Amino acid sequence: MLFNSQATATDQFNKNDYNGLKLVLLAATFFLIIGSYTLVREIKSAIFMTVVGKEYIPWARLLVMIGLLPAVMFYSLLVDRIRRY
Repeated sequence: MLFNSQATATDQFNKNDYNGLKLVLLAATFFLIIGSYTLVREIKSAIFMTVVGKEYIPWARLLVMIGLLPAVMFYSLLVDRIRRY
């Protein structure tokens, strides 16, 4: 039986006393991921401009967009073909 008929909704919610700790850990993880992404993005742009030059940024973005189209289509094909469970 999935739910106990005598248990209330608050009993189901209070089964795990570590919800606050989970929230703090997930928030810290989210903050670290977003912070590191921002830092890496800025470093990537600076390195690209130093090595290749500022005038090639539009061409690089165009090539990335063209390269991502087949990658997204391949991913959607995999999602359609592979079972979830």
